[in-house]
Amino acid sequence: MTSSSAFMERLSFAPFTDITDDEEILKEINAQTIRILKDERMRKEETDLVDPKRIVRFLKSDLARRMQRADKAGKLKKEQPFVMEIPAERLKEEFPENETILIQGIIDAFFEEDGDIVLMDYKTDRVDKITDLIKRYKVQTEYYKEALSRITGKDVKEIFLYSFSFSESIAI
Repeated sequence: MTSSSAFMERLSFAPFTDITDDEEILKEINAQTIRILKDERMRKEETDLVDPKRIVRFLKSDLARRMQRADKAGKLKKEQPFVMEIPAERLKEEFPENETILIQGIIDAFFEEDGDIVLMDYKTDRVDKITDLIKRYKVQTEYYKEALSRITGKDVKEIFLYSFSFSESIAI
């Protein structure tokens, strides 16, 4: 897990709901960073690697605003582990049809909105094009979608990657 992803896991989104000014957002980020360090949820060396300006850009995005509202309503979940059994032949046709495989992972964040689920995953990869990120993570996010549907019993209506390199939300 990169420092940015680890920081986002620990960041409380609700306080940003009504803040639009960059300086005020930075003040709140700094205040939360102090609490994170005080509570020993991250080390100083890790928080020093986080670029607050990139966090500000994320927090001002439409996706982050939706996450802030969900957090305020108690409907934002972060770092959801899962283990899911799938037929082995889904991975490779030549696997025996009676065999199963366990897939496990940790979903960065998801939230409920209008009775459905919105899934999002932070990415810090440096790639040339956004399409490279989509290609790289398409299968992973499909497994996350299936796992969330099983866990929550609700439909996943949207899937997003948030690229810190591009400072952009990417709908999958």
